[in-house]
Amino acid sequence: MRHLVCCVLALTGVVAGQNWAIGILAARGGSCAIDTDSTCRPHVAFGAAAGWGYAVRTDDSWAVAYPQTERLVLEIELCLDENGLPHIGYIEGRYTPPYLDSVRYARFDGDTWHFETVTGPARHDALSMVLARDKTPHMAFREDFVDSAVTKYACKASDTWSILTVPTEQTDTLRYLRGFSLALDKADRPGVAVAWCRPAGQDDSVWLAVFEHDGQDWHRFDVDSAPGWAPWDFWWPRVQHDPASDLFHVAYRASAYRGVYVTGRGNLWRVEEDLPVSVGNQVYDFVLHEGRPHVVGANVRCPLVYQWRWAGGWEEEVVLVELVSDLSLAVDRNGLPHVAIAALDGDLLYGRRLFVGIQETVRPASPSASRLPTITREVLVWSTTTLSLRNVGDIALHSRAKLLDASGRAVMDLQPGPNDIRRLASGVYFVKEEGPRSKGSEGPSVRKVVIQR
Repeated sequence: MRHLVCCVLALTGVVAGQNWAIGILAARGGSCAIDTDSTCRPHVAFGAAAGWGYAVRTDDSWAVAYPQTERLVLEIELCLDENGLPHIGYIEGRYTPPYLDSVRYARFDGDTWHFETVTGPARHDALSMVLARDKTPHMAFREDFVDSAVTKYACKASDTWSILTVPTEQTDTLRYLRGFSLALDKADRPGVAVAWCRPAGQDDSVWLAVFEHDGQDWHRFDVDSAPGWAPWDFWWPRVQHDPASDLFHVAYRASAYRGVYVTGRGNLWRVEEDLPVSVGNQVYDFVLHEGRPHVVGANVRCPLVYQWRWAGGWEEEVVLVELVSDLSLAVDRNGLPHVAIAALDGDLLYGRRLFVGIQETVRPASPSASRLPTITREVLVWSTTTLSLRNVGDIALHSRAKLLDASGRAVMDLQPGPNDIRRLASGVYFVKEEGPRSKGSEGPSVRKVVIQR
Protein backbone atom coordinates (compact mmCIF):
# COMPACT_ATOMS: atom_id res chain seq x y z
CA MET A 1 0.00 0.00 0.00
CA ARG A 2 1.59 3.28 -1.10
CA HIS A 3 1.88 6.16 1.39
CA LEU A 4 0.84 3.86 4.22
CA VAL A 5 4.13 3.13 5.92
CA CYS A 6 5.25 5.57 8.59
CA CYS A 7 7.56 3.26 10.50
CA VAL A 8 8.44 -0.42 10.72
CA LEU A 9 8.47 -2.26 14.01
CA ALA A 10 10.15 -5.62 14.43
CA LEU A 11 8.17 -8.36 16.14
CA THR A 12 9.65 -8.58 19.61
CA GLY A 13 8.99 -10.99 22.41
CA VAL A 14 7.90 -14.48 21.43
CA VAL A 15 5.76 -17.27 22.82
CA ALA A 16 3.02 -17.24 25.38
CA GLY A 17 0.73 -20.24 25.43
CA GLN A 18 2.04 -23.56 24.24
CA ASN A 19 0.73 -23.14 20.69
CA TRP A 20 0.85 -19.35 20.36
CA ALA A 21 3.45 -16.78 19.35
CA ILE A 22 2.95 -13.38 20.99
CA GLY A 23 4.86 -10.19 20.16
CA ILE A 24 4.70 -6.46 20.90
CA LEU A 25 3.23 -4.54 17.98
CA ALA A 26 3.29 -1.06 19.49
CA ALA A 27 4.47 0.42 22.79
CA ARG A 28 1.08 1.97 23.51
CA GLY A 29 -2.38 0.86 22.43
CA GLY A 30 -5.96 1.23 23.57
CA SER A 31 -9.06 -0.10 21.83
CA CYS A 32 -8.01 -2.51 19.06
CA ALA A 33 -9.48 -4.37 16.10
CA ILE A 34 -7.97 -7.04 13.83
CA ASP A 35 -8.84 -8.58 10.45
CA THR A 36 -7.01 -10.73 7.89
CA ASP A 37 -6.84 -10.35 4.11
CA SER A 38 -7.02 -12.98 1.36
CA THR A 39 -3.31 -13.77 1.80
CA CYS A 40 -3.86 -14.36 5.55
CA ARG A 41 -1.90 -11.23 6.52
CA PRO A 42 -3.19 -9.59 9.71
CA HIS A 43 -4.19 -5.92 9.77
CA VAL A 44 -4.67 -4.11 13.10
CA ALA A 45 -6.31 -0.78 13.94
CA PHE A 46 -5.70 0.54 17.45
CA GLY A 47 -6.15 3.57 19.64
CA ALA A 48 -2.87 5.40 20.19
CA ALA A 49 -1.78 8.00 22.76
CA ALA A 50 -3.69 10.48 20.57
CA GLY A 51 -5.74 9.35 17.61
CA TRP A 52 -5.39 5.88 16.15
CA GLY A 53 -2.84 3.74 14.36
CA TYR A 54 -3.02 1.17 11.59
CA ALA A 55 -0.60 -1.73 11.13
CA VAL A 56 -0.10 -4.32 8.39
CA ARG A 57 2.06 -7.39 8.85
CA THR A 58 4.86 -7.78 6.31
CA ASP A 59 7.10 -10.84 5.93
CA ASP A 60 8.97 -10.31 9.19
CA SER A 61 7.82 -6.99 10.66
CA TRP A 62 4.93 -4.52 10.85
CA ALA A 63 4.27 -1.48 8.67
CA VAL A 64 2.64 1.05 10.98
CA ALA A 65 0.92 4.36 10.15
CA TYR A 66 -0.89 6.93 12.30
CA PRO A 67 -3.57 8.46 10.04
CA GLN A 68 -5.32 10.37 12.84
CA THR A 69 -3.33 11.96 15.68
CA GLU A 70 -5.50 14.80 16.98
CA ARG A 71 -8.41 13.45 19.01
CA LEU A 72 -9.01 10.85 21.69
CA VAL A 73 -10.29 7.54 20.26
CA LEU A 74 -12.77 5.73 22.51
CA GLU A 75 -13.75 2.76 20.31
CA ILE A 76 -12.44 1.41 17.00
CA GLU A 77 -13.64 -1.21 14.50
CA LEU A 78 -11.88 -2.59 11.39
CA CYS A 79 -13.18 -4.41 8.30
CA LEU A 80 -11.17 -5.34 5.20
CA ASP A 81 -12.84 -5.42 1.81
CA GLU A 82 -12.17 -8.07 -0.85
CA ASN A 83 -9.12 -6.11 -2.04
CA GLY A 84 -7.59 -6.08 1.42
CA LEU A 85 -8.22 -2.34 1.89
CA PRO A 86 -9.25 -1.14 5.35
CA HIS A 87 -12.54 0.44 6.42
CA ILE A 88 -12.44 1.82 9.95
CA GLY A 89 -15.21 3.05 12.23
CA TYR A 90 -14.33 4.85 15.44
CA ILE A 91 -15.67 7.11 18.16
CA GLU A 92 -13.62 10.30 18.35
CA GLY A 93 -13.75 12.14 21.67
CA ARG A 94 -12.45 15.33 23.25
CA TYR A 95 -9.98 15.91 26.07
CA THR A 96 -11.79 19.04 27.30
CA PRO A 97 -15.42 19.86 28.26
CA PRO A 98 -18.15 19.35 27.15
CA TYR A 99 -16.59 15.95 26.28
CA LEU A 100 -18.99 15.34 23.40
CA ASP A 101 -17.79 12.97 20.71
CA SER A 102 -18.51 11.93 17.12
CA VAL A 103 -18.86 8.64 15.27
CA ARG A 104 -16.37 8.71 12.40
CA TYR A 105 -15.54 6.58 9.37
CA ALA A 106 -12.24 6.26 7.48
CA ARG A 107 -11.18 4.24 4.46
CA PHE A 108 -7.92 3.77 2.58
CA ASP A 109 -8.06 3.54 -1.23
CA GLY A 110 -4.47 2.34 -1.70
CA ASP A 111 -3.05 5.87 -1.89
CA THR A 112 -4.97 8.13 0.48
CA TRP A 113 -7.02 7.99 3.66
CA HIS A 114 -10.53 9.47 3.43
CA PHE A 115 -12.40 10.63 6.55
CA GLU A 116 -16.01 11.57 7.23
CA THR A 117 -18.34 12.11 10.16
CA VAL A 118 -21.25 9.72 10.57
CA THR A 119 -22.99 11.62 13.38
CA GLY A 120 -22.22 13.94 16.28
CA PRO A 121 -21.29 15.68 18.39
CA ALA A 122 -23.21 13.85 21.10
CA ARG A 123 -22.56 11.28 23.80
CA HIS A 124 -21.70 7.89 22.33
CA ASP A 125 -20.28 4.64 23.52
CA ALA A 126 -19.85 1.22 21.94
CA LEU A 127 -19.54 0.64 18.24
CA SER A 128 -20.13 -2.31 15.90
CA MET A 129 -19.32 -2.25 12.18
CA VAL A 130 -19.58 -4.65 9.23
CA LEU A 131 -19.16 -4.33 5.46
CA ALA A 132 -21.85 -5.29 2.94
CA ARG A 133 -20.93 -7.28 -0.15
CA ASP A 134 -20.68 -4.05 -2.17
CA LYS A 135 -18.21 -2.62 0.42
CA THR A 136 -20.85 -0.34 1.95
CA PRO A 137 -20.14 0.21 5.67
CA HIS A 138 -22.89 -0.43 8.21
CA MET A 139 -22.60 0.60 11.87
CA ALA A 140 -24.48 0.37 15.14
CA PHE A 141 -23.73 2.59 18.12
CA ARG A 142 -25.29 3.78 21.35
CA GLU A 143 -26.20 7.45 21.66
CA ASP A 144 -26.95 9.61 24.72
CA PHE A 145 -26.14 6.60 26.85
CA VAL A 146 -26.24 8.49 30.15
CA ASP A 147 -29.97 9.15 29.92
CA SER A 148 -31.94 7.39 27.20
CA ALA A 149 -29.44 4.85 25.82
CA VAL A 150 -30.75 4.95 22.25
CA THR A 151 -29.37 2.39 19.80
CA LYS A 152 -28.69 3.75 16.32
CA TYR A 153 -28.06 1.96 13.03
CA ALA A 154 -26.22 3.78 10.24
CA CYS A 155 -25.66 2.81 6.61
CA LYS A 156 -23.65 4.73 4.01
CA ALA A 157 -25.95 5.80 1.16
CA SER A 158 -24.14 7.55 -1.68
CA ASP A 159 -22.51 10.63 -0.11
CA THR A 160 -24.65 10.66 3.03
CA TRP A 161 -25.38 8.40 5.98
CA SER A 162 -28.85 7.00 6.56
CA ILE A 163 -29.41 6.70 10.31
CA LEU A 164 -32.26 4.72 11.88
CA THR A 165 -33.24 4.25 15.51
CA VAL A 166 -33.39 0.64 16.63
CA PRO A 167 -36.47 0.40 18.91
CA THR A 168 -34.62 -0.85 21.98
CA GLU A 169 -36.35 1.44 24.50
CA GLN A 170 -38.04 -0.50 27.28
CA THR A 171 -41.36 0.20 28.99
CA ASP A 172 -39.82 -1.44 32.05
CA THR A 173 -37.72 1.40 33.43
CA LEU A 174 -35.66 -1.04 35.49
CA ARG A 175 -34.10 -2.44 32.34
CA TYR A 176 -30.81 -0.91 31.30
CA LEU A 177 -29.46 -1.33 27.77
CA ARG A 178 -26.29 -3.30 28.42
CA GLY A 179 -24.93 -4.14 24.99
CA PHE A 180 -25.53 -4.77 21.30
CA SER A 181 -23.82 -6.12 18.18
CA LEU A 182 -24.48 -5.86 14.44
CA ALA A 183 -24.39 -8.40 11.59
CA LEU A 184 -25.77 -8.48 8.03
CA ASP A 185 -27.67 -11.37 6.46
CA LYS A 186 -27.23 -12.68 2.90
CA ALA A 187 -29.35 -9.82 1.55
CA ASP A 188 -27.26 -7.29 3.53
CA ARG A 189 -30.16 -6.58 5.86
CA PRO A 190 -29.13 -5.81 9.46
CA GLY A 191 -29.64 -7.95 12.51
CA VAL A 192 -28.86 -6.33 15.87
CA ALA A 193 -28.49 -8.47 18.98
CA VAL A 194 -29.42 -6.47 22.09
CA ALA A 195 -29.20 -7.30 25.79
CA TRP A 196 -30.60 -5.54 28.83
CA CYS A 197 -30.04 -5.96 32.56
CA ARG A 198 -31.22 -4.48 35.82
CA PRO A 199 -28.70 -1.84 36.87
CA ALA A 200 -29.12 -2.67 40.57
CA GLY A 201 -27.73 -6.17 40.09
CA GLN A 202 -30.96 -7.97 40.94
CA ASP A 203 -31.60 -11.60 40.21
CA ASP A 204 -33.48 -12.60 37.00
CA SER A 205 -31.86 -9.61 35.35
CA VAL A 206 -30.65 -10.43 31.83
CA TRP A 207 -32.66 -10.37 28.59
CA LEU A 208 -31.55 -11.03 25.00
CA ALA A 209 -33.39 -10.06 21.80
CA VAL A 210 -32.54 -9.74 18.12
CA PHE A 211 -33.91 -6.93 15.96
CA GLU A 212 -34.11 -7.70 12.24
CA HIS A 213 -34.85 -5.14 9.54
CA ASP A 214 -36.86 -6.26 6.48
CA GLY A 215 -36.03 -3.19 4.39
CA GLN A 216 -38.92 -1.17 5.80
CA ASP A 217 -39.38 -1.88 9.51
CA TRP A 218 -37.64 -3.38 12.51
CA HIS A 219 -38.95 -6.63 14.00
CA ARG A 220 -38.07 -7.68 17.53
CA PHE A 221 -37.59 -11.34 18.45
CA ASP A 222 -37.11 -12.21 22.12
CA VAL A 223 -34.55 -14.98 22.39
CA ASP A 224 -33.52 -15.59 26.00
CA SER A 225 -33.83 -14.42 29.59
CA ALA A 226 -31.83 -15.62 32.55
CA PRO A 227 -30.99 -15.02 36.19
CA GLY A 228 -27.71 -13.31 36.83
CA TRP A 229 -26.16 -10.58 38.87
CA ALA A 230 -25.73 -8.19 35.98
CA PRO A 231 -23.79 -6.26 35.05
CA TRP A 232 -20.85 -7.83 36.83
CA ASP A 233 -21.28 -11.42 35.67
CA PHE A 234 -22.39 -10.57 32.18
CA TRP A 235 -20.80 -9.74 28.85
CA TRP A 236 -22.23 -8.06 25.83
CA PRO A 237 -23.75 -10.16 23.07
CA ARG A 238 -21.72 -10.67 19.89
CA VAL A 239 -23.63 -11.59 16.75
CA GLN A 240 -22.22 -13.15 13.58
CA HIS A 241 -23.96 -14.32 10.41
CA ASP A 242 -23.37 -17.68 8.75
CA PRO A 243 -23.96 -17.28 4.99
CA ALA A 244 -24.20 -21.05 4.45
CA SER A 245 -27.31 -21.35 6.64
CA ASP A 246 -28.38 -17.67 6.54
CA LEU A 247 -28.70 -17.81 10.34
CA PHE A 248 -27.47 -15.46 13.04
CA HIS A 249 -25.18 -16.82 15.76
CA VAL A 250 -25.02 -15.02 19.12
CA ALA A 251 -22.61 -15.65 21.98
CA TYR A 252 -23.05 -14.06 25.39
CA ARG A 253 -22.68 -14.78 29.06
CA ALA A 254 -25.71 -14.51 31.28
CA SER A 255 -24.03 -15.11 34.64
CA ALA A 256 -20.76 -16.15 36.22
CA TYR A 257 -21.55 -19.80 35.48
CA ARG A 258 -23.71 -19.69 32.37
CA GLY A 259 -22.28 -19.33 28.89
CA VAL A 260 -24.93 -19.15 26.17
CA TYR A 261 -24.70 -19.82 22.44
CA VAL A 262 -27.72 -18.97 20.30
CA THR A 263 -28.47 -19.82 16.66
CA GLY A 264 -31.47 -18.85 14.53
CA ARG A 265 -33.49 -15.96 13.19
CA GLY A 266 -37.06 -14.72 13.23
CA ASN A 267 -39.19 -16.72 15.66
CA LEU A 268 -36.97 -19.82 15.54
CA TRP A 269 -33.97 -19.91 17.89
CA ARG A 270 -31.88 -22.65 19.39
CA VAL A 271 -30.45 -21.72 22.79
CA GLU A 272 -27.56 -23.85 24.05
CA GLU A 273 -27.08 -23.33 27.77
CA ASP A 274 -24.38 -24.16 30.32
CA LEU A 275 -21.68 -24.39 27.69
CA PRO A 276 -18.00 -24.44 28.57
CA VAL A 277 -17.78 -20.93 27.14
CA SER A 278 -16.19 -19.54 30.26
CA VAL A 279 -14.23 -16.65 28.84
CA GLY A 280 -15.38 -13.10 29.15
CA ASN A 281 -16.63 -11.19 32.16
CA GLN A 282 -14.87 -8.10 30.88
CA VAL A 283 -13.28 -8.39 27.42
CA TYR A 284 -13.83 -10.95 24.68
CA ASP A 285 -14.47 -11.40 20.97
CA PHE A 286 -16.33 -13.96 18.88
CA VAL A 287 -16.14 -14.84 15.18
CA LEU A 288 -17.38 -17.58 12.87
CA HIS A 289 -15.25 -19.57 10.44
CA GLU A 290 -17.09 -21.95 8.11
CA GLY A 291 -20.05 -21.86 10.47
CA ARG A 292 -18.06 -22.79 13.59
CA PRO A 293 -17.47 -20.44 16.54
CA HIS A 294 -14.14 -19.16 17.81
CA VAL A 295 -13.94 -17.11 21.02
CA VAL A 296 -11.20 -15.30 22.95
CA GLY A 297 -11.68 -13.64 26.30
CA ALA A 298 -10.11 -12.63 29.59
CA ASN A 299 -10.66 -10.64 32.75
CA VAL A 300 -8.57 -9.15 35.52
CA ARG A 301 -8.37 -12.46 37.37
CA CYS A 302 -8.12 -14.98 34.54
CA PRO A 303 -5.68 -15.50 31.66
CA LEU A 304 -6.55 -14.92 28.03
CA VAL A 305 -8.23 -18.09 26.76
CA TYR A 306 -9.01 -19.21 23.22
CA GLN A 307 -12.00 -21.51 22.67
CA TRP A 308 -13.32 -23.13 19.53
CA ARG A 309 -15.88 -25.74 18.58
CA TRP A 310 -15.39 -28.57 16.13
CA ALA A 311 -17.31 -31.79 15.42
CA GLY A 312 -16.10 -33.25 18.73
CA GLY A 313 -17.30 -30.35 20.85
CA TRP A 314 -15.69 -27.34 22.52
CA GLU A 315 -11.95 -27.09 23.17
CA GLU A 316 -9.90 -24.41 24.86
CA GLU A 317 -6.33 -23.38 25.61
CA VAL A 318 -4.56 -20.60 27.44
CA VAL A 319 -3.02 -17.96 25.18
CA LEU A 320 -1.52 -15.39 27.55
CA VAL A 321 -1.27 -14.88 31.29
CA GLU A 322 -1.41 -11.11 31.51
CA LEU A 323 -3.95 -8.43 32.37
CA VAL A 324 -5.91 -7.39 29.28
CA SER A 325 -8.02 -4.28 28.62
CA ASP A 326 -9.24 -5.03 25.08
CA LEU A 327 -9.26 -7.93 22.60
CA SER A 328 -10.05 -8.54 18.96
CA LEU A 329 -10.09 -11.87 17.10
CA ALA A 330 -9.86 -12.80 13.42
CA VAL A 331 -9.70 -16.23 11.78
CA ASP A 332 -8.01 -16.34 8.39
CA ARG A 333 -9.12 -18.33 5.35
CA ASN A 334 -7.07 -21.34 6.51
CA GLY A 335 -8.76 -21.42 9.91
CA LEU A 336 -5.78 -19.95 11.79
CA PRO A 337 -6.78 -17.53 14.60
CA HIS A 338 -5.07 -14.15 15.06
CA VAL A 339 -5.63 -11.89 18.05
CA ALA A 340 -4.86 -8.24 18.87
CA ILE A 341 -4.41 -7.61 22.58
CA ALA A 342 -4.35 -4.32 24.44
CA ALA A 343 -2.46 -5.26 27.60
CA LEU A 344 -3.27 -3.42 30.81
CA ASP A 345 0.35 -2.24 31.04
CA GLY A 346 -0.15 -0.30 27.80
CA ASP A 347 1.53 -2.57 25.24
CA LEU A 348 -0.36 -3.51 22.09
CA LEU A 349 0.32 -7.19 21.41
CA TYR A 350 -0.32 -9.42 18.43
CA GLY A 351 -0.62 -13.19 18.65
CA ARG A 352 -1.19 -16.04 16.24
CA ARG A 353 -1.69 -19.71 16.76
CA LEU A 354 1.21 -21.73 15.42
CA PHE A 355 -1.00 -24.34 13.81
CA VAL A 356 -4.65 -24.65 12.92
CA GLY A 357 -5.38 -27.76 14.97
CA ILE A 358 -9.16 -27.51 14.66
CA GLN A 359 -9.61 -31.25 15.18
CA GLU A 360 -7.00 -31.96 17.81
CA THR A 361 -7.32 -31.75 21.57
CA VAL A 362 -4.72 -29.43 23.04
CA ARG A 363 -3.59 -29.40 26.65
CA PRO A 364 -3.86 -25.82 27.96
CA ALA A 365 -0.59 -24.09 28.68
CA SER A 366 0.67 -23.78 32.24
CA PRO A 367 -0.80 -20.83 34.17
CA SER A 368 2.80 -19.74 34.81
CA ALA A 369 3.35 -19.06 31.10
CA SER A 370 4.45 -15.56 30.13
CA ARG A 371 5.38 -13.72 26.97
CA LEU A 372 9.08 -13.92 27.80
CA PRO A 373 11.10 -15.81 25.19
CA THR A 374 11.05 -19.51 26.03
CA ILE A 375 12.01 -22.77 24.39
CA THR A 376 9.94 -25.88 25.00
CA ARG A 377 11.20 -29.39 24.42
CA GLU A 378 7.66 -30.58 23.79
CA VAL A 379 6.93 -28.50 20.70
CA LEU A 380 9.08 -28.15 17.60
CA VAL A 381 7.82 -25.90 14.82
CA TRP A 382 9.15 -27.33 11.59
CA SER A 383 8.78 -25.49 8.29
CA THR A 384 11.43 -27.16 6.10
CA THR A 385 11.14 -30.22 3.87
CA THR A 386 13.00 -32.71 6.07
CA LEU A 387 12.94 -33.76 9.70
CA SER A 388 15.90 -35.25 11.54
CA LEU A 389 15.79 -37.00 14.90
CA ARG A 390 18.72 -34.93 16.09
CA ASN A 391 16.28 -31.99 16.31
CA VAL A 392 13.62 -33.76 18.34
CA GLY A 393 14.26 -33.59 22.08
CA ASP A 394 16.25 -36.39 23.68
CA ILE A 395 15.34 -39.17 21.24
CA ALA A 396 18.46 -41.25 20.67
CA LEU A 397 19.97 -40.61 17.27
CA HIS A 398 20.55 -44.32 16.61
CA SER A 399 17.00 -45.34 17.49
CA ARG A 400 14.05 -45.88 15.23
CA ALA A 401 10.89 -43.83 15.65
CA LYS A 402 7.43 -43.40 14.20
CA LEU A 403 5.64 -40.18 13.36
CA LEU A 404 2.03 -40.24 14.57
CA ASP A 405 -0.77 -37.84 13.65
CA ALA A 406 -3.03 -36.16 16.22
CA SER A 407 -5.27 -39.24 16.37
CA GLY A 408 -2.32 -41.55 17.15
CA ARG A 409 -2.18 -43.14 13.70
CA ALA A 410 1.33 -43.86 12.40
CA VAL A 411 1.97 -41.86 9.23
CA MET A 412 5.73 -42.38 8.75
CA ASP A 413 8.68 -44.46 9.90
CA LEU A 414 11.51 -42.12 10.86
CA GLN A 415 15.12 -43.06 10.19
CA PRO A 416 18.20 -41.68 12.04
CA GLY A 417 19.05 -39.38 9.10
CA PRO A 418 16.93 -36.74 7.32
CA ASN A 419 13.31 -37.71 6.64
CA ASP A 420 11.33 -36.17 3.80
CA ILE A 421 8.15 -34.57 5.20
CA ARG A 422 7.02 -32.62 2.15
CA ARG A 423 3.89 -34.76 1.71
CA LEU A 424 2.66 -34.04 5.26
CA ALA A 425 0.03 -31.39 5.87
CA SER A 426 0.45 -28.69 8.50
CA GLY A 427 -0.67 -29.73 11.95
CA VAL A 428 0.27 -31.55 15.14
CA TYR A 429 2.28 -34.77 15.09
CA PHE A 430 4.07 -36.92 17.65
CA VAL A 431 7.49 -38.56 17.34
CA LYS A 432 7.44 -41.82 19.29
CA GLU A 433 10.68 -43.67 19.89
CA GLU A 434 10.55 -47.44 19.33
CA GLY A 435 12.32 -50.10 21.31
CA PRO A 436 13.85 -50.13 24.82
CA ARG A 437 16.20 -47.43 26.02
CA SER A 438 19.39 -47.77 28.04
CA LYS A 439 19.28 -49.30 31.49
CA GLY A 440 18.06 -46.90 34.15
CA SER A 441 16.40 -44.54 31.73
CA GLU A 442 12.71 -43.87 31.33
CA GLY A 443 10.54 -45.55 28.73
CA PRO A 444 10.40 -44.62 25.06
CA SER A 445 10.40 -40.86 24.49
CA VAL A 446 7.44 -39.10 22.86
CA ARG A 447 7.79 -35.56 21.55
CA LYS A 448 5.22 -33.29 19.98
CA VAL A 449 6.10 -31.75 16.62
CA VAL A 450 4.23 -28.91 14.91
CA ILE A 451 4.63 -28.83 11.13
CA GLN A 452 3.80 -25.42 9.73
CA ARG A 453 3.93 -24.53 6.04
